Amino acid sequence: MNNILIIDDEPALCQLMKTYLEKSGRYHVDTVTTGAEGIQKASEFDYNTIILDVLMPDLSGYETLKRIRTLPGTRGQIPVIAISARASLKEVFHMARIHSFLVKPFQTEHLKGILGSICEGAENTAVGTTAFAAPVKETVQSNKVLVAGMEKFIISKVQTYLKQMGYDVVTCLDDSDALNFAVEDKPRMIFYQYWDDAEKFNAVKLYRETLKHPEIENIPCRVLCPKNLEIEASKEFPKEKLLTYQDSRDLLNKLRDCLPK
Repeated sequence: MNNILIIDDEPALCQLMKTYLEKSGRYHVDTVTTGAEGIQKASEFDYNTIILDVLMPDLSGYETLKRIRTLPGTRGQIPVIAISARASLKEVFHMARIHSFLVKPFQTEHLKGILGSICEGAENTAVGTTAFAAPVKETVQSNKVLVAGMEKFIISKVQTYLKQMGYDVVTCLDDSDALNFAVEDKPRMIFYQYWDDAEKFNAVKLYRETLKHPEIENIPCRVLCPKNLEIEASKEFPKEKLLTYQDSRDLLNKLRDCLPK
């Protein structure tokens, strides 16, 4: 049985998620409606996952997470799924080391799928000994991959594929956030999507700044490039760094060959 803690100031939503998850027979769910109560629960009991609302009246989800991360041992390392109606807060929480971010309203099946990926194998281990990485700076040998770009559909497809391959994937739709994350967490590999409008997403600048930065210059970096932009992109990037594709299926077929072994 996997133990889940839900921290959300909407009692109706808490009850809905609790009922749905416990009906599966795989989860025991505790719910609280304030960040302070959530921190107290997380400090007293071992949970496999916390589902955390972002906007709450007493403590924000971000502040709640920061305090949970200071708890000793595995209780401070627990995987967190952040939920919010404001999609713009996603990247803030990626930097705070969460497992996933769901935008309200979301499908309960989606939530269940994420919980399944987190808790897989947890029933064969002691509660609280989940393999989630501690919130410390990682080396290049971590299992984290950064995927940054402008086209949400492509980024989402790549993210799903890489997760299926066993990677811990962070996505960024803003170029400044992408560079900040790369420097802070030093992923094992970086993918930037080339976009023809540099004012919206400047992959060229990102790539050059990555190569110049002493902390991340040696991290493998590839540029995802739509086939129709290949000629333009080839003027800015070495040919071996470009991963050109016709569509999402073509991209996923080529992706495996360039992943770190």
